[in-house]
Amino acid sequence: MTTLDFTPINDALKAVHRPLYYIPNRPGNWGDSLIRFATIAFLEDHKIRYKEMLPWNKKQWLLPFIFGGTVIYGGGGGWCKKWNHSCKSVQKAARRFRVIVLPSSYEMTYEIPNTTFFRRDNLGSLATMPESLFCHDLAFYYQCRVSPSQKTKKLGFFFRTDNESSHAIALPRGNTDVSSEGNHMTPIDQFLAKTGIYEEIHTDRLHVAVAAAIQGVQVNLYEGSYFKNEAIFESSFKENYSNVIFHRDNSTVERLTSN
Repeated sequence: MTTLDFTPINDALKAVHRPLYYIPNRPGNWGDSLIRFATIAFLEDHKIRYKEMLPWNKKQWLLPFIFGGTVIYGGGGGWCKKWNHSCKSVQKAARRFRVIVLPSSYEMTYEIPNTTFFRRDNLGSLATMPESLFCHDLAFYYQCRVSPSQKTKKLGFFFRTDNESSHAIALPRGNTDVSSEGNHMTPIDQFLAKTGIYEEIHTDRLHVAVAAAIQGVQVNLYEGSYFKNEAIFESSFKENYSNVIFHRDNSTVERLTSN
């Protein structure tokens, strides 16, 4: 495992107008909380002063609307056809502020004035948002906060049960959709604990894969409802995490669960 380069984010944030207001991608699941905690760790480690904000609490935003600044909008998957909730929040922010959208996946093309988009892959998101800038998903940054975990279980299954599932895999016995057990604000320690105790896992949850990978678990990653997982495997996991394999079919997990 290696330390990924997040210089593009650091350079962009240090070049914009202060003050900085951070809005986590919301609503989100427990995996989105990993992005949030990693983003906060990144900002603090790089001595970037910011204020985390709720969208759109009128009292909290009164002074920012008067004095201006830059909104940092959290990365994630809120730009896909299944959810697509991030666009409205960023459009609203961009009417008054400069906006930087942290690394995200874009299943569609977006044009929002006054906004810089970062993408977290160089495949599907590059095709739909060619003017966006690449940087790795900030969830990977949390590797600096963890170490390889003690492995007390051999094999775990963490397949999603929501609309972003490909529905191509029958849920294995003992499957845990751990990301659905929290939200974007839930403390991340137990998420890491639940995903890090296995020697090997199988999942189509991107941030389960990230959490397990940075803790030294052998990860088998499968596709979801769109290109996100394969694209981030090719753009981040493949060259940096030898403990992660991407499966383009379901034969491996089917063989394991049929025994």
